[in-house]
Formats: sequence, structure tokens, C-alpha cells
Amino acid sequence: MNLQEHIRRVLREDRKLSNFLRRRLENLDYEVESGLNGPFGGSNICIFFKNDIEFFESVMENAIDAMYYNYFSHIDDNSGEWAHEYLDMVDYIRKKYQDKIMKHYDDNCGSGSIPIKESIRKVLKEETQGIDSFLIKVMETYPNTGRFIDDIETFIKNSNCKKIEVAKFKYPALGLAVHNGVLFNEVIFKQELPDFLFIIFHEIAHQYQYKKYGDEKMYEFYLDETDVKDAAIAMKEIEIIADEFANRKVREFIKLGFINGPNKKSLFSIYKDVPLYQFERLITQTKDTIKSKNVSGFDKIAELFYNMVKVNTI
Repeated sequence: MNLQEHIRRVLREDRKLSNFLRRRLENLDYEVESGLNGPFGGSNICIFFKNDIEFFESVMENAIDAMYYNYFSHIDDNSGEWAHEYLDMVDYIRKKYQDKIMKHYDDNCGSGSIPIKESIRKVLKEETQGIDSFLIKVMETYPNTGRFIDDIETFIKNSNCKKIEVAKFKYPALGLAVHNGVLFNEVIFKQELPDFLFIIFHEIAHQYQYKKYGDEKMYEFYLDETDVKDAAIAMKEIEIIADEFANRKVREFIKLGFINGPNKKSLFSIYKDVPLYQFERLITQTKDTIKSKNVSGFDKIAELFYNMVKVNTI
């Protein structure tokens, strides 16, 4: 019996919250509130979601996913036991949060937010340089992506990414995101599909961050007046957020049946365990390079970063 059959059977039964779930309702509240007020909240939800129902269901499903990976992973997610827990969380979230979450969407994206919606339409009309050749390479390397390549394209374009490029790198980095585009290391096309998608989603998440916070905020790590330790803390947090965002997108694709993925607490986590001193060293070295080369302006800094990592084939 699969999960859907278990759910249909459970719906016909009288249910009470399990003691295990009851003791963790505060954790469920936390996951819902985190999804509602997370770093990709605010007016950006108007880009990610078509309406208030879609936004609510996404917040609810992400919260339940997090609960499963954090507290229920010992349970088979195709079992009747998980069907009980899943439906109880759905009921709890609908009763306590549905009106609040849908109102949050309407407050940001409703009829009173016409300028926001007009800006969204403008963004969707903008072209991302290099995206066609990139997507062709994706489908050639991973033929199964053909059925959801439009989802990847929309996700990239909605980020306001101006340029996407693949090149050979001088260093073992997998990608570079700057205010005017994303550069991927050609070796990512040798990864398994879930890992490949995680890398794509991580770097594109940075494009959403540039869009939300602005170029100046994202480049302030390298300004002389910025304390190195403070900059390192902020940079690590931004990278962790991009990791979490990429994880959610990969889990979404797994849930939709687009790809197969591991059943574990966290699919990928690159930056969480990276020591702070490594960020401090990177920032210090970069600031010294910017100063020694007398580079100023966001475009020039981005060009410097490109030249630091990309192998010039000319």
C-alpha cells in the first residue's frame, strides 16, 4: 500500500494527535513561521507563487518536510503511521495558520500592490543572456530534465539573472554569483542530477538575494570600512540561506516526481560547517586584491571575480 492509499484510509478514521507530534507542536509552529517570515519572504513571494493558496500550500508542505527530516525520519514515509502524522500536521496548520498565511500573501501581492506586480511582469520579460545554450546543455547531459526544463528556466529568469555562463575554473569552486550574472564550473555537468540541481539552485538563490537586498548590500563584505569578522558572519549566513533554499527546491522536485533523491535529514549542506576563519581569510584576500588593483564599482569588482576564477581560453 502506497502513501496515497494510506491517506485515503486514514481520512475515514477518527484520529487524535500522537503524543510524539503533540510534544513537537512548538517545532511545527517554528517551521511554519520560518517559512512565512524567511529570507525569501516579503514581496518576493509574488514572483514565486501565483496566488495565496499556492503560497499557503508551499509554506505548509515545506514545514511538514522539515518536520519529517528533523523529527520523523525514523518512520517510513510510505507507511500508515506517517500518513497519520502527515494529515494531523495538515489539519493543525490549516486551522491555525491558513488565514494568516493567505493574508500575508494578499498584503504583499494583492490588488493594492500593483507596482509590485508590474515590476514582476517586467522582470519576466527580460532575457537572461546565455540561458538557451545553457538549457540545451542541461538536456543533452541529463535527458530526463526535458519534462521539467521549463521549471528550471522560469526559476532562473524570475531571479532577474542577467547572464549565465559555463567555463573551466582555475579553482575548485563550482559556481560564482555576482550582481550581473552567474558563472558555473564546467565540472558540474559530471555530477549526479540531484547534486547538479542543488548547485544550480544555490547560485541562482544568490541572484534572488541580489534582487532583494541590492548590489551594495551584497558587496559590502569587500568595502574597507566593513569589519572582517562581521563581514564573514554575514557572508556565511548568506551562503547557509542559499544552501537551505537549494535544498527546498531539490526536495520540491523530488516530491513532484521529477527526480529521485536520498531520504535523509538534509540533502546537501556545504557551508554550515565551514569554519568562520575561512570566510575571514577569503574576505581579507579579496579586499587586498581589490585595493592593490585599484578596482572600484560593482561591474569592475564582478569582472575581477570572473577573471580570478575563469580560465581564459583565448
